[in-house]
Order: sequence, then structure tokens, then C-alpha cells
Amino acid sequence: MTSTTNKIIIASVIVILAIGAVSAAAFYTVNNQLSTVLGQLSALNSQISSMSGQINSLNNTLTGLTNAQTEIMNIIQTLIDSTYPMTITDAAGRAITLYSAPERIVSGAPSVTEILFALNLSQQVVGVDSYSDYPPELLSLEATGAIQVVGGVSTLDVEKVAALAPDLVIIDYGMQGQFIDTLSDLGLTVIALKSDSILVVEQNILLLGKINDRSSEAVAIVGEIESTVQSITASLEGVNDTRVLELMWLDPMYTTGSGTYLNEIIEIAGGTNIMADKSGWGVTNPEEILLKNPDVVIFDTMYLSMTYSEVFGTFTALEGFENVNAIINGDVYVLTNQSANLVERAGPRIVDAIKLMACILHPDIFNVTIPTLLGDDYPNYIR
Repeated sequence: MTSTTNKIIIASVIVILAIGAVSAAAFYTVNNQLSTVLGQLSALNSQISSMSGQINSLNNTLTGLTNAQTEIMNIIQTLIDSTYPMTITDAAGRAITLYSAPERIVSGAPSVTEILFALNLSQQVVGVDSYSDYPPELLSLEATGAIQVVGGVSTLDVEKVAALAPDLVIIDYGMQGQFIDTLSDLGLTVIALKSDSILVVEQNILLLGKINDRSSEAVAIVGEIESTVQSITASLEGVNDTRVLELMWLDPMYTTGSGTYLNEIIEIAGGTNIMADKSGWGVTNPEEILLKNPDVVIFDTMYLSMTYSEVFGTFTALEGFENVNAIINGDVYVLTNQSANLVERAGPRIVDAIKLMACILHPDIFNVTIPTLLGDDYPNYIR
């Protein structure tokens, strides 16, 4: 190899090394710059996170202020709505004006009585129907004469009602609508209520709370009903419905169809009412029951003077009923006394009615064993 060639090679190596040094220096510089940029980006992200937290805090504050404003407006509206004179529309479509909070109230139906007592109006109630028997405080007030009995639901004694000089009479429109004119002609203020759905029952509670200056109590009761519905519905999510027959009488076989609050209770509690193809309250027969073959049969015997053995024996002895699923599996239940009242009275105890019905239809879900005869002991079996 010549001297010239060696010089060329050495020069080339020097150039390559120089280029490598320059490249390394450039890489080092670029790397430092990238590190600086990344640091700046990290700081920027921290600033953005901090700002996001501040924005969320501000949003929460604004939401709180909005909720507070809404609550204040609701309170103001309640106060406005509760001022007298007050005009309301009852189930009969009549406009009724009240000039002050009632001080003497007569209740014509058990469901109305239970609402009034739940609203802490026991001191204002001076008369009730003969079937009203809850809460226990009512019985004590009757015993002392503070509350008088004014006849049965369908046999209301209007003269006894008038003798108590009430400033408000509350009746059930479906069962007592025929008394409106007579009571009104006696100069009494009458409000008629209906109870064909849980929503209407809630509206009744809110209405009676409003006209009696008990709106906060009414809102609390309705809130508990709604909370119970949501809780039971969530517990039964994905669970197959149980086919149910609900009977209030044996001869004739009186039952409930669609468009009733009891039908709603059955559905919320995870049941399918086999008589839902009928509308309202009506009569069925053994042939129809055999055809529809319920998995569970529930008797409400508040007004039926028969023992469990008599009810069960009469029902199961019907021709062909040995093939009914409910009888085969021992799922025939008799509700009496306050257990029956729960499901038959459209009042504040709808909460317990839903819970009890759900436990009867799905005892495995609620981890409870339900006896086939239930009375005043129902609180021991609801979850």
C-alpha cells in the first residue's frame, strides 16, 4: 500500500470520526431538547389536571347552588300551595275550596283513616267508619270517645257524620260516591278520593298533606313508597315472574284484574297476575282458574269469616284442583287481619304490602320462609 493511499485512509477515518462526534453531539443536544420539551409537557399536564380539578370543584359548587335553589323554590311553592283559601279538585271532578286547615275530620274509609294517621292528624280525626282498625292509636282514641264510629263503608250514617260537625269529610269515591250529594246538602265539605293505582294513592297522600298543612310528612311517605318500589325491583332483576291468583272471596270468587293498585303490587313484587286480562275488580270461576293454572294462590280474608283450614279445604276440594300447581307445591296462602289489610287498603302501608308480596312470591330471593297463614304477625316475615 502506497503512502498516498495510507494518507487517504487516515483522512477518511478522521472524517468519519468527526462526523460521528458531530452526530453524537447533535443527538445529545436533541435528546436534551426532547427532555426539556417532555418536562414542559408534564408540567402542562399537571397544570391541566389542576385546572380540571378546579373546574370540577366549580361544577360541584354550581350544582350544589342549583340544587339549593331548587329546594328553596320547592319550599316556596309548597308554602304558596298551602296558603288559604285553597281550591282543589277531587276524584269526582268537583272544585272544592278550603278556607283554613281542617280541625275536625271524618274519614269514611280505612285507607283514608290510615293516611290521616300517617300524616300525624290523629288529633283532628273525630269520626271513622266501622272497618277502620289501624293504627293501634286509633283504637285507643275510640275507646276514650275521642273518635266516633259513623257506620260502615257502604252504610255510612250521614246523620252521625253531621252530628260531629266536621269541617271536612273524606270518602272513597268508588265505594261511597253515592253519599256526596247527601253530605253536601247538609252543608258539609266533602272530598272524594279514588285509589286505582299506586300513583293515585301517592297523589292522595300528597293532597291530604297539602290541605292539612302536612306536606313534609306526605313527601316523606311517598318517598318511602318510591324507594321500596325501586329496591324490590332491583332485587328481582332477572328473576322469572311467578304466576299469581289473588282472591278476596270464595263464593263468588272475587279477584283483581288490570288497572288496580293490587295488580301493580303483584307486578312490582315479581308476579304475573293471571287475571290481568280482566279489567278492574271482578269475578272468576273454577274453570278459568284450572285453565290458567296459577303457581301461587293468595286469599285476602279481611272480610271472610273462615279459618285457614276451611278456606284451604274448600278451595282444594274443587273438582280438578288437585292438578293446580299452587296446590301441588303447597303455595296456597291465606292472609287475614292486618296482613289482609295491607294488600286491600290503598294507603301508606303499600310499602309493607309490596315487601310481603315479594317475600311470598320469591322467598328464596329474600331468604325467608313464609307460613301459609299470615295475620297480625306479618312484620316478622317482610324483608
